[in-house]
Amino acid sequence: MVRFAASLGIALAAALLAARAGAQNLLTNGSFNTDISGWTSATFAGSGTFLFSTLDAGGSPSSGSVQLTNTSTDANRNVTETQCHAAAPGTSYDFGGKVRAPAGNASSDMYILLNFYPGAGCSGSSVGTFSRLDFDETGSWQGKEGTVVAPAGILSTSITLANFKGVAGSSTLAYFDDIFLKVSGTGRTTVTIPVAASIHGANNTFFHSDVWLFNRSFTSQNSVTLTYHCFGGGGCGAPQQVLLNPRQAKLIVDIIGTLFNAPETGGAIDLSWDSFNGSVTARSRLFTPTSPPSYGFGVPAMPAGSATSRAAFVGIAGSGASLASGFRSNAGAYNPNPVPVTVTFTLYDGSTGAQIGSPFIRVWAPFEAAQVSNLTASLGAPGVVTTNAVLVAVSSGGDVFFYAATVDNLSGDSFWITLGPDEPPVP
Repeated sequence: MVRFAASLGIALAAALLAARAGAQNLLTNGSFNTDISGWTSATFAGSGTFLFSTLDAGGSPSSGSVQLTNTSTDANRNVTETQCHAAAPGTSYDFGGKVRAPAGNASSDMYILLNFYPGAGCSGSSVGTFSRLDFDETGSWQGKEGTVVAPAGILSTSITLANFKGVAGSSTLAYFDDIFLKVSGTGRTTVTIPVAASIHGANNTFFHSDVWLFNRSFTSQNSVTLTYHCFGGGGCGAPQQVLLNPRQAKLIVDIIGTLFNAPETGGAIDLSWDSFNGSVTARSRLFTPTSPPSYGFGVPAMPAGSATSRAAFVGIAGSGASLASGFRSNAGAYNPNPVPVTVTFTLYDGSTGAQIGSPFIRVWAPFEAAQVSNLTASLGAPGVVTTNAVLVAVSSGGDVFFYAATVDNLSGDSFWITLGPDEPPVP
């Protein structure tokens, strides 16, 4: 199965281009920084030139592209640059790049082609259906990518950059840049909204989450994949795709109830996109939309590096056994790991340092989100009244995304408690 995601006029930052040309890219010299080495040039019953050009897809003064000019006098002639790489059957590969072809090329076809072969070094006849990305002659840089699963019985794959001229006479010109071949799943950016909801809570409150997505690129479309990990792991809905045009922002109201169709649930949301198309900004708000005025707080979208094994939250509150006054606090975690982790929540009196109640200890399954509501009651201290407790959250077996919030029992107003680092106990 081949998935194509097209974007027009790609212009990525030099740092991003350098990252894609690094370990994630299986190709040699896919960015054509100083020359066209690593590629094999060929003409097919025609003629042409293969030159390094200082014209760079990202506008970098220290990089360039490969310029393919088809000067064949006859029709239906092709000029190409090709590179071969080892491949494994059953592996999913992403491939693509950027092409700029001047408007007015006479009946030409510019494309990037992927083929698989049974022998090493791209020997033997190609196996399976080829995968091809075609580009228009607009005079601007265009970026496209595709995904294909390598068929059985193969050992290698070739990626070909082609300038095909369909009519006799005038020459045709095309520039190719930022060509990549990588194992699917690499080169993606992932951020996590650690808690979102569309759920009724204590004291007849109803909380839901709105999410904003903003495509920061001026020229590229980007597709964001959103995966919901709900409390308990059921009713989460399938991953969803949201397409963003250049500089477009989208608001998804009540994302759990609408996009995922999972009302009366809560959990974490992973958002990912291919860095090839640029960057996306994401934020969310968890609030009570039915209470005029509405109350709630913003929840940040956290990069993968924000996961931690130890954190402290100050300002944890509890109102004893009554929900008719005071505050209650909730805390939770999302395990982004493919293995179980053990999470421990421990409450301390902020004034004395004495432990409140008993630690809460639970195993979080792989990719599970879970919440502990009304912390003082859940941790065995239902009679404690405080607005100055400290929650220490610890995970063993992997870093997790911790969060905590406090809710006013009367108004339903709530605030996000910013995670703080914590020191391990002194031996």
